[in-house]
Amino acid sequence: MGNWYTNVTLRGPSQDAVLTFLRDQQIAAYVTSAAATNTVIYDRASEDEDRDPEILAALAQRLSKALRCPAFAVSVFDDDALWFRLYESGERIAEYFNGDGTLIGAGRLCAAFGAAGALPLVWTVLKVPHALILFEQWRHAVLVRLLGLPSCAVALGYKYIAGGEAEYVHRGLQLTHTL
Repeated sequence: MGNWYTNVTLRGPSQDAVLTFLRDQQIAAYVTSAAATNTVIYDRASEDEDRDPEILAALAQRLSKALRCPAFAVSVFDDDALWFRLYESGERIAEYFNGDGTLIGAGRLCAAFGAAGALPLVWTVLKVPHALILFEQWRHAVLVRLLGLPSCAVALGYKYIAGGEAEYVHRGLQLTHTL
């Protein structure tokens, strides 16, 4: 069985603002300290038994709208599928699913994270057929690198953290739990 994780990366708001929102909404999550201008959220509900990406999408949309920032929701399913949505001020502006080739808004994704110059590479990485990529975690890792996002957004989700794997995967990662 491959990696199975979800998370949301926000650009802009402070960790305190993110924690306040999550606590007010009574959302169980781990939250990183802001790395540069990015904060990563690992939501418990999105990794429950049904693993419905719409749960993560709804959280990202609410965070984006409330905190007026880009929210990049990512799910990797058994390392076979990569799905993401990007919201800005609550509006969906980019979407991808390798299973059906859906790619909408690669340019908006790059712009949201200040990586407009990376657009040709991001577009290429997203268009590489799944048959040529052994693990979708790798595709996600390349995207994170190209967009300048924190490396702790790759291969880490709520269940991995709760199981004690955060320190193993990302030494020194500072996390706060909301509930």
